[in-house]
Amino acid sequence: NTWLPRDTNYLTERIYERAARVMGIDEDLFQKYHDSSPHHHSIAESLQVVRYKQNGEEYQPHHDFVYPSINHRFQPTRFATLLLYLNDVPVGGETRFPRAVNNYNANGLEVQPKAGRAVLFYNILGGTG
Repeated sequence: NTWLPRDTNYLTERIYERAARVMGIDEDLFQKYHDSSPHHHSIAESLQVVRYKQNGEEYQPHHDFVYPSINHRFQPTRFATLLLYLNDVPVGGETRFPRAVNNYNANGLEVQPKAGRAVLFYNILGGTG
């Protein structure tokens, strides 16, 4: 598990640009200009890269939404998550959404890992007020 900032290299830069296009967000909002200004701070975290080496390694079910720490007031609130699969996995490795409900299934959703596949989900749903 490691974190890669946008400016790590050409590839990470392209990933941020493409993620912005997929989500319909101005990619400049994913650019960190400098730490001291609330007017020029990225709404995106660094990329989290996870590699599973052994059978049985996993993330337990959890909510991906987080509130920023009071000590890090410019840290973004994670309103959406974009998972990118870098490898094919012949057995196991599914990403499960145990509480997902749609028109076809009320018993959760499971995504099989496949190189090049992506999953976008929103951690905060807007309401009407």
